[in-house]
Amino acid sequence: MTAPASPAAVARARALRGEGLEPAAIAAKTGLSLRQLGYWLRPDAGTPRPTARRAGKGRKRAARKAARPPSPAARLRMMGRLWTAAEAQMAEIEARLQRLAEGEGSARDGVQDARALAILARVMRDLSALDAAARKARAEAAPPAGAAPLSPEGAGAFRAELARRLAGLCDSVQPPAPDTPPEGTALLSQG
Repeated sequence: MTAPASPAAVARARALRGEGLEPAAIAAKTGLSLRQLGYWLRPDAGTPRPTARRAGKGRKRAARKAARPPSPAARLRMMGRLWTAAEAQMAEIEARLQRLAEGEGSARDGVQDARALAILARVMRDLSALDAAARKARAEAAPPAGAAPLSPEGAGAFRAELARRLAGLCDSVQPPAPDTPPEGTALLSQG
């Protein structure tokens, strides 16, 4: 980021622009960058420009995406990154504590590291709980231990068994005698 322009440099740049000098020449004489010149030489310089807001779908889509819970794969990747970061932080703290034990460093660093360790312990506990909950959810979603996944052959056998049982149910039901009207139609025939 460039240093802010001084009011004297801006006034000199405006005067030079009024004389008809090109921006590159003005930049060389004032020490301002071309980007700063572009900002300070515009008619409404010094007043913030209104930010352009995208209307419509962009903001709504971003809000919907932010409101959606992450996918299981995204959660696993995030948990992996958190574990990696926690392990790296733990290694750094252990190295600092080792140096402190050897007489290097100050007690103040030790106090900060102790606080960081307490926070890190809570993070590790929460991550372990999340891992356990994820394992439990996977175990509940998995088929029973003896059940095999339904293969195309198994699906065909399932359909055949289902058709056999439905046929047995249909055979066990007695159709009404041909001379008796179906239920509910006796009133229509009396009229």
